Amino acid sequence: MSTHQRRHGARVVFYPQKVVHDRDGVPTLMPDLDNPSRPTRATVLPERAQRAEVPGQLTVNNVRLLVKRMPGLGPWARCDFWGRTWDIVKPPEERRNVPRQNRHFVVEVRERSPETPGGF
Repeated sequence: MSTHQRRHGARVVFYPQKVVHDRDGVPTLMPDLDNPSRPTRATVLPERAQRAEVPGQLTVNNVRLLVKRMPGLGPWARCDFWGRTWDIVKPPEERRNVPRQNRHFVVEVRERSPETPGGF
C-alpha cells in the first residue's frame, strides 16, 4: 500500500482503550475519551452499508481504515472522522508483508448511531 494514500486521506482521531475497575474491582476495558491521539491520516475503504428505508430500521455503515501502527488500538477503542463517531469492530490487523516504511494497521470500524434525546 502506498504511503501517499495515507498522507492525503481522511483525518482520524483515535481514543485508545484503557482499563478501568468497576465498583466490584473487576477490570474492564473502555475508550479513553480524555486522552485522544494526535490526529492522523488514514485511507478509508468502504466495506458495506445498509441504509434504513423505513422509520425504525437501523442503518449499518462499515468501513476499513488503513493507518500507521498505533499503540492502544483494540476492540474497545473509538475513533472520529468525517464528523461522526465510529466503534472499532475487531482487533486491528497488522500488515507486515510490506516494506518496513509501509507497515500499517487495517482497522474495521462501524458508525455509531446518533444519540437521540430521550430515547435509546
